[in-house]
Amino acid sequence: NKFTAHSYVIFQVLVALDFLKNPAVEHSSAKIQRQFLASKGLSNQEIDVAFQQAGIVEQVTSCDS
Repeated sequence: NKFTAHSYVIFQVLVALDFLKNPAVEHSSAKIQRQFLASKGLSNQEIDVAFQQAGIVEQVTSCDS
């Protein structure tokens, strides 16, 4: 049974999704959640997918003057 790179990415996103839906952390800021997931080796793209699947909408701040 080969564990392909694609399977690993899917696994990473599923683990991140489980983390994001955990009641103990779901009220933490998106920044803190992202930092934690990145520290566990997830790429920004994997984190983006997990956030999207969890229904987390991040506020974008603009510096337009």
